[in-house]
Amino acid sequence: MTKIDTYKVLEEIAVFIKNQNVFTITVRGVTTVTDEFNGTGSLKTFTMTTSPTNVRNVRSVTVGGVAQTLLTEYTFDYLTGIITFTTAPGTGTNNVDVQYDYGTSDKIYTDFPRADLQLKSYPRISVGMITSESSERGLNADIILTNLTVEIKAFGKGINEVDGLLKTIRDAIIDNKKKFNYFKFISPIGMGPLNPEAGRAQEVVSRNLDLRILLQPES
Repeated sequence: MTKIDTYKVLEEIAVFIKNQNVFTITVRGVTTVTDEFNGTGSLKTFTMTTSPTNVRNVRSVTVGGVAQTLLTEYTFDYLTGIITFTTAPGTGTNNVDVQYDYGTSDKIYTDFPRADLQLKSYPRISVGMITSESSERGLNADIILTNLTVEIKAFGKGINEVDGLLKTIRDAIIDNKKKFNYFKFISPIGMGPLNPEAGRAQEVVSRNLDLRILLQPES
């Protein structure tokens, strides 16, 4: 049975937010580059040339000028900076293009800010899972994961900054709710209260946007 990797779901949402330019690359502290590779007709894997383990988000992948789709045509491992194609790109000079952001840090993560971060480290955005739902495929059948509830939490210096970030993200998700790859559908279901962040002298506040995700069936 193919099991759903919930971390990949969170990773895809975080990468989506980064690619929406909710923060500029200057604010995030990253640089956008494009690596060009030569297809051989047999080579399926390519390693990013600029700090491969510091790749923060892949913006686009093309082969011979044709856009490639995550999971269908390729996968990307952010731990190694390696892209793997389902089918080896054809022979060509610089016919495989991967545009991505890289840097030693970021402002958008699939975890939550450390308590010792300084005020200059804000604003920030975190993506995390709240709950998961499963169902059973008939009597004595396998139990499969069907839905997730995820929260996007914005941290900023005041209500206007936090709510502005969440509105931008919410609008982008609504416009792209059926265009993700690790799941079928995503929809906002609510927002939480504004909260002061403990230990940050009441200068940093946060609010969460909750999302319901319909997963691809496990098989």
